[in-house]
Amino acid sequence: MGLLNRLFYKSKNLGTSQAPAAISGNDQPDFDSQLELILTSYPPELVESYRKKSHKFLQALVLSHQGEDRQALELLGKLAASEQDDLFDYELGILMTRHGHTEKACRAMRSCLKHNPDHLLAAESLVILLVGLEKTDQALELALKMLLEDRDAAFCHAQLATLYHIKQDDDLALNHCLQAIDAGHNDPNITLLGATLLERNNKLQQAEALYTKITDNVCDSGINLYLAEFFLRQKRELQQVLTTFNAACRQEPDNPRWQLRVAQTYLANGARRKGLKLLRTVMNDQHLSDVLREEAQTSLSQQS
Repeated sequence: MGLLNRLFYKSKNLGTSQAPAAISGNDQPDFDSQLELILTSYPPELVESYRKKSHKFLQALVLSHQGEDRQALELLGKLAASEQDDLFDYELGILMTRHGHTEKACRAMRSCLKHNPDHLLAAESLVILLVGLEKTDQALELALKMLLEDRDAAFCHAQLATLYHIKQDDDLALNHCLQAIDAGHNDPNITLLGATLLERNNKLQQAEALYTKITDNVCDSGINLYLAEFFLRQKRELQQVLTTFNAACRQEPDNPRWQLRVAQTYLANGARRKGLKLLRTVMNDQHLSDVLREEAQTSLSQQS
């Protein structure tokens, strides 16, 4: 389960009070399998530390990942003070977040970072929580402090890029995007943000290079959908762009975004009749977002 899903996953038993279910000997292999599957979602540098934790803590961990939050909290509450380390604080912070106790969650994540300043999952969680509380300046302070302390540079620059973009300081956002990518950060969201900001600054070759790096949403044509949209805006490689958007229509038939892109590609390529017919059809699609509907209306106005 990804970080955002874990933070905001709805508990199965919120509001109920049940005793934690004991795990019998017959269930142990299944428990071990679940635990190992869960640990694959954690950074390798933390996995061994989790494996060394007590069985009761690991039971709480599995229950938390299953959405059995109340049972997980009850088990965590029974742990000795000696077990209340960075991993304890992090898992407690996740549970507090999902119960809506955001301030308590922040305190738990700060405690985790006090125990282990290199716990990047806790740092990322705390940034998300602070932004949600409209405390972006505190999130910036945290990321800058970590950067000055020579924590993971790729992580710090990626967080700073996102935070400066939220604050609409896109020059600094772009600067940190590029530094994050140079440091090896491979999150497609950061790459996409960098490419978008470069394109906005008319640095088209650099933008194209970043769009090309995105490996998500690659279609049969060999290019990803973000690069295809970039080419469409530049009126380049239109046959490859059309192939890409047609493939996207087949993969996501209920998403009118790609039908709109096909219509716009027809228009850009001079197939006006085909383009206008499809464009008018797409504009009647109730699933089309307001932003895309406005874009479609602009495309239609340009043809009149």
